[in-house]
Amino acid sequence: MTDFPPPTPRPGNEASDPKFSPPNPPEAQTDPAVNPHPTWEPPTGPSYEQAPPDTYLRNMPPPAVGTQSDQAAPAPGSGRPRPRWGLLDVLLGVVFIVVVSSLIGGVAFVIDAMRNPNVLDLDTAGQRIEPSDLSPFVIVIGAYAQQIAQGLWPVIVSAWRGLGVVADWRFTFTRSDLWIGVGTAFVATGGAIAAGAGTAALVGLEDQSEASNTDIIANMMGTPWLIPMLVTVVIGAPLTEELLFRGLVLRAFERHWGKWIGVVGSTLLFTLPHFNYGNAQETAVLFASIGTVGAILGVVTVVTNRLGAPIIAHAMFNLIGVVGVLATEQAAIP
Repeated sequence: MTDFPPPTPRPGNEASDPKFSPPNPPEAQTDPAVNPHPTWEPPTGPSYEQAPPDTYLRNMPPPAVGTQSDQAAPAPGSGRPRPRWGLLDVLLGVVFIVVVSSLIGGVAFVIDAMRNPNVLDLDTAGQRIEPSDLSPFVIVIGAYAQQIAQGLWPVIVSAWRGLGVVADWRFTFTRSDLWIGVGTAFVATGGAIAAGAGTAALVGLEDQSEASNTDIIANMMGTPWLIPMLVTVVIGAPLTEELLFRGLVLRAFERHWGKWIGVVGSTLLFTLPHFNYGNAQETAVLFASIGTVGAILGVVTVVTNRLGAPIIAHAMFNLIGVVGVLATEQAAIP
């Protein structure tokens, strides 16, 4: 390759070439008339000399879940910030759960009625069909349908109008949730027993064992449907009911009226589905027991600000009840 000599400035044009231009004296460096663009020098100091450029970003704490920092994400295709869920989603959730569980349970009932015409005979005779009149097949399918519906709805709402189940419903676990949940379960068990006994004395119910919704488990003993029912009682119900009641319901009430109104509202809606088909006395005792458990789980949710401990506590509470029912039924066998 041929080396070409450097260009030579034209005569009389040396001042325009930086090689021939004399440097400005130091006092002229800051004179706008001489140098309109003075050289910028970074300020000196410990914050600039010692700290790396990304120190500020690395030292910033992560935004807390549920604070204003994670509520400014705009919804895709919308200028409204998320989350956008509220009490309307709770009402829609009731409709969704009733429709889904009714459709699936109805299909199971029709299938069972084709094999067992006695169920239809009870209905056509004008008699009310009690849960004990249904086959274990219908009960288990209906229970799974309800659990799936009430666990799926908070996930749908969170994906549709929120920031995810972790940010919206605090669906997280920590190591401390295990012992907090176990301790809460024993407190809830004691509270339910005390509340049930006190209410039974007030309403004049002599046999408190009648105010229970665990007779379905006792009726399934000796059938292959007992294990699937225990799975939904000990695992499915705690997981899905906490997502719904201590997740969506509690946070929707909390968003409008504060955390303690959220505890009250979620407790009321949690208690209503646990009704008994018996008389008003039995229903009052059952509501008192279940309402106490719901209030305790709601308080733990607010205090810990996550669902890990309430889910474990709910599972332990149901497990204690199942073990008690199975032990009682086994002891009654001659």
